[in-house]
This record gives sequence, C-alpha cells and structure tokens, in this order.
Amino acid sequence: MMKRRRRFFGSQRQRDPGLQAVQLVALCAQRRAGAFRMREAGVRIDTATELSDGTAIAGVNELRSALLARSDRFTRTFIENLLTYALGRGLVADDMPAVRTIARRAAARDYRFSAVLEGIVTSMPFRMRLKTAGGE
Repeated sequence: MMKRRRRFFGSQRQRDPGLQAVQLVALCAQRRAGAFRMREAGVRIDTATELSDGTAIAGVNELRSALLARSDRFTRTFIENLLTYALGRGLVADDMPAVRTIARRAAARDYRFSAVLEGIVTSMPFRMRLKTAGGE
C-alpha cells in the first residue's frame, strides 16, 4: 500500500516537498468515511514523518500545530491550488498579486474558507478568464 502512495505523491513531492507530511499523515490515518484509525491489518499505523525544514511530526495534533505555525504558507498554497482549479489553467506571474490579495483578506477574516472562496470568485483572474472554443 505504501508503494502506491509513493507513486501517487511522487510528482507532488517534487513540486513542493513541504506537502509530503501533510498528505501522508492525512491519508494514512483515515478511513474512507473520514474517521481516524490506529491500525491497518492488525499493525499499528506509523504516521511519524518530517517536514522539509526538519520539523518532526508524529500525529494529527502535531500536524495541526505545524500547519498553524505556517498558516501563511499553507493558506497561500491552498489559494494557489484552488485558483488553479477555478481558472482551469496553471497560474502565471500575473496571477500572483491576486493570490497575495486573497491571502491578506483571508488573514483579516481569520482564514475563513468563505473568505478564500469569496476572494477567488471576485479576483480579476477569475472574473476575466476566457471561455474556450468548446464553451466550457
């Protein structure tokens, strides 16, 4: 099972090694229904890992603390990924001022998801996106 996870996350880790711990801890310790589990086939699940900066993480509580300590970076990465999805294309340098504006506004509203979503749909890149020939 771990080989499949390594293959799946291999390309993502190459892009942003800081996400490795977040992805593996989140997937290893959850059932399909979202409940946390401690064992798989009778073997205790080891969720201990290390972030790219050397910070050790050994469970969900430490992951939460690490994300809160890096809330600006986490928020920016989340906004970039969500905006990429919303635009249907990769981000370019011209999109980065919008990302920073959305992040600042989200921080002022205590990093609420609604603030991020509102920032994306009112951003210039989203409002000015071009329709493709297929009408998508």
